[in-house]
Amino acid sequence: VGGRPSNLEVLTYLGECAYHGEGTRKNRPEAARLYRLAAERGMPEAQANLAEMLASGEGAEKSPEDAARFFAAAAAQGVPEGQHGLGKCYEKGEGLEEDLAKAGYWYEQAALQGHKPALESLEHLEAVLRRQAQWGSNGEEDDSSLELTNYSELDGQGLGLAKDHHLTQWD
Repeated sequence: VGGRPSNLEVLTYLGECAYHGEGTRKNRPEAARLYRLAAERGMPEAQANLAEMLASGEGAEKSPEDAARFFAAAAAQGVPEGQHGLGKCYEKGEGLEEDLAKAGYWYEQAALQGHKPALESLEHLEAVLRRQAQWGSNGEEDDSSLELTNYSELDGQGLGLAKDHHLTQWD
């Protein structure tokens, strides 16, 4: 109303202050508590921040399942940090069953929004897939290698991604 922040935005901001020690001393458990209050009420930035804390165990009890749940909620609302985090969960099989195709999809969604860590994760995943295709599961070279895009050579907003680029292999 009238440009004032919502209660959820205030909770998220206070969580950030507690997390980083801005205007107060660092207090990661308090940051997690504040993020959780906003996250459980649908605040996507708080969901992504809380998920990071749950994934790492920093300031909150480590819970890969809860981290994946909050990353997914943030990702569904278009938050690139949530999309990247969800991709990591799928790639590593933490909190979710490992699924490299879904990992690539979520990395790409975040990278297309300019999230540089997601671009790096996407390039890493591409290298893993290329090695798997080249050597196969039995360690022998396989001539049916995947044709994957070299993201670092694509034009785009300084991130190595074409503006309208979409990978059909992740669908």
